Amino acid sequence: MQHITTLLFDLGGVLIELGDINEMMVTARGSPEAKAVQWLTSPTVREFESGKCDESEFAENMISEFRLNLSKAEFLDKFGKWPKRTFPAAESLLEKLSGKFQLICLSNSNKTHFESFLVHQPIINLFSATFFSHETGLLKPDLQAFENVLSALSLDPEEVFFLDDNAVNVEAARAVGIAAERVESPCDVKRILMERMILTDSG
Repeated sequence: MQHITTLLFDLGGVLIELGDINEMMVTARGSPEAKAVQWLTSPTVREFESGKCDESEFAENMISEFRLNLSKAEFLDKFGKWPKRTFPAAESLLEKLSGKFQLICLSNSNKTHFESFLVHQPIINLFSATFFSHETGLLKPDLQAFENVLSALSLDPEEVFFLDDNAVNVEAARAVGIAAERVESPCDVKRILMERMILTDSG
């Protein structure tokens, strides 16, 4: 059985509650599902989350790409409110896990959410290392994002377990040899770790 020393976490949708993406894309065409997929693959989103454009350029390009009937200020207001809160059970779960594992964060993020929300969340201090895409320039599901974590921390893939709410990112982690599962809440995290016998007690 693999010996897991390190838990690698996504943030949004796993430890942090996000709003409905369609609240930002309400004037865009297509079904809610189609808009969510378009967001995940958007060149504009990838450019912003890799730190290659500023907030104003991002808003302007998003309005153009998705044909949004919103002003830049209206879009940025909605975008800024997308992260809602840290899930209530997240902090206590991470505190417990930190006594047993090295906790690492690998998140597709951006300067807007980082400065207005993430830096104020106590859970960030429970990670021994953080890899935010707008700082590293590397985005999931690109394999290089995972390889960069392994290299920076001198980790073998076999000792890492990755948790993310996006199935594409889970598959990418597996492609570099990291065991991974899709989860959507701290309760999911705990359940998966116990099912995989990575966490052996329920206290």
